[in-house]
Amino acid sequence: MLDDVILLVIIFFLLSLFWYFCVMMPKYKAITGQEDSKKNRKKKAVNKFILETAYLTKRFGIKSEKLVNKKVLLTCSIINAFIVVVITAFGWFVPMILILRFLIGFVIAFALIFITYEIYGKILIKRGYKDGNKED
Repeated sequence: MLDDVILLVIIFFLLSLFWYFCVMMPKYKAITGQEDSKKNRKKKAVNKFILETAYLTKRFGIKSEKLVNKKVLLTCSIINAFIVVVITAFGWFVPMILILRFLIGFVIAFALIFITYEIYGKILIKRGYKDGNKED
């Protein structure tokens, strides 16, 4: 049991780092116009749409320009990794029929996404992102 918890913590940290450096940062660089330092690398088509910031913009009325910074993207990466690890832990530790486990995991996934981003959006509003006071 303790080995499984340690493994989940390791997966959480690795997934957070992967999500930040391989998913969020290429989009951040594409949006802000920063280029890669390696000139010989072929340019990849990067989707400039960050779903997490789009949800926070739509739901809480925060300007998307303020949400595209490294702190917010790191926090979104940590939230996403937390959601994945909780669903994985549910799949490991709860003995059920496989199809029932998938259905409950699907419901838990949407509930966690909604709850965590609601809390994070309210935290951002308290920090002044909505009023225009925060300049990061």
